[in-house]
Amino acid sequence: MKISSSPFALLFGATITVSLFVFFFFGIYTVEGRSMMPNLLPGRNVIILKHFPADSIHPGDIIVYKSPADGSLVIKRCAGTGGEQIMNGDQPVLVPPRTIFALGDNPDKSRDSRHYGTVPVSAIQGKVIFPIIGGSKTGE
Repeated sequence: MKISSSPFALLFGATITVSLFVFFFFGIYTVEGRSMMPNLLPGRNVIILKHFPADSIHPGDIIVYKSPADGSLVIKRCAGTGGEQIMNGDQPVLVPPRTIFALGDNPDKSRDSRHYGTVPVSAIQGKVIFPIIGGSKTGE
């Protein structure tokens, strides 16, 4: 008895494989609130990379993490990583190992490391790799 694969079976298998790969390694999140304006507007979707080496996070990277304050998912920009000294206003802050100092791009509307301290690297859910077009121009 011979077994042959049809183009449909190959396409179906490829689709399942790609879907699992995307589901495991990437995520899509929607920006809520104004803390990342004007760079990321409310309603804008972003694609994050879920699995990456902890030492690949650098100042300037936008990350999604569980807030130490209440466990909610938030999106902020990494301002400093473990071992770095950064300025928080006029105060120098030494970022402890295996943590980051995270800030919103819109400081007046952001609750971030200035309020709850550094964020453990283990709380990071992903690193934004691509913002998807969308979001309101007014931030409403």
